[in-house]
Amino acid sequence: MKNVLKIFNNIKKKKILNLIKKDSFIKNNICKINKEFKKKQKNIISVNKKTLEICGSGGDCKNTFNISSSILLILLFLNIKIVKQGSSSYTSGSGSLDFIKNLLKYYKFEDLKYIKEIYKKIKFLFLPSYMFYNKNFFPKSLIEFRKKIKKYSIFNYTIPFTNPFNSKICYCCIGNIIFKKKIIKILKKNYSKFILVCSYDRMDEASLFNYIKIYKFEKNKIFRFLIKSDFLFLKGNLKDITSHNLNESLKIFFKSLINHNDSSKNIIIIGCSIIMKFMKFSKNFENSIIYLKKKFSSNFFLNKYIRFKKKIKCLSIE
Repeated sequence: MKNVLKIFNNIKKKKILNLIKKDSFIKNNICKINKEFKKKQKNIISVNKKTLEICGSGGDCKNTFNISSSILLILLFLNIKIVKQGSSSYTSGSGSLDFIKNLLKYYKFEDLKYIKEIYKKIKFLFLPSYMFYNKNFFPKSLIEFRKKIKKYSIFNYTIPFTNPFNSKICYCCIGNIIFKKKIIKILKKNYSKFILVCSYDRMDEASLFNYIKIYKFEKNKIFRFLIKSDFLFLKGNLKDITSHNLNESLKIFFKSLINHNDSSKNIIIIGCSIIMKFMKFSKNFENSIIYLKKKFSSNFFLNKYIRFKKKIKCLSIE
């Protein structure tokens, strides 16, 4: 297949619709299609080498609140330079774009001058995924199909891993461990250092409910780790982090900020502590967890969010 993106030209055909969500097709074409998306990408902005990009496959259909976007904000409040691309959700009630738009109402998502200024001043960057491509790049029939499918497809395992910011460091989560070898191959090409997280319950996050396999790539070597949240004294209930729409997702996040939902707080903590440990912001998991728990219980993150929102508003008005 010379240009694998040609497969999407006749997206209305049932055979193609069924094909792009099959595990065998995804596994065989991840690298080729990621490469094509990378070629078609516009170079909007490049970040410095110490900036961390957060990305993930999504599409685990677990109906959880926006965990990776919550992790992004908590790390930002700890003054870690951070970037993320995102979109409205095709497989759940709330995508990262919807979530961040509602939390940071004055953030101008498509004003590039403003966005570059924001990144200079507060080292935060969030851009909608579609901004990195020409307007007509994705056919309307494809977008409509993605809304109906309610399941992960080839797009979940290609678009998020294209590194549009030219970042050197990445924290990445995938929902299906069978794709790990292909994703590692892609990440090696696109980043000089990364952490790949795969949970054994197919959650596309570091899970509280099962074993977590971590792959760390640094200095051209892969290191493997296996942990369980019980070992880190973090527990939770899936019901407490389940969300079916944007409002529910926002409520769960705010309950975490005011220390009223242990499950959501703990799943944010486990993701943050993995990043802090493997990116050497902290010596070990235990130190990170104790530190983050103290910050949550003292309303540190709530106060940071209020101040950050005001700062965004002031910068938007200037």
